[in-house]
Amino acid sequence: MEIGSVVKADVVLNPIPVDNSFFNGIFASNLIKHIPRVVYAPELGFPFVELMNGVQRCLNTVGRFV
Repeated sequence: MEIGSVVKADVVLNPIPVDNSFFNGIFASNLIKHIPRVVYAPELGFPFVELMNGVQRCLNTVGRFV
């Protein structure tokens, strides 16, 4: 993915579509409260936990999540 490009993604159903350690920072104002904590479908599980794992994966070692 190129820097400055826009990608549309459903982060409840799919992982964040960027490479590992891609971002220096992620700002998620007004997003977290809309992510369901549990989805009652065995293949989906815990979207909030998966999103937080994805955020950690996408941040570089000195990256910040706000």
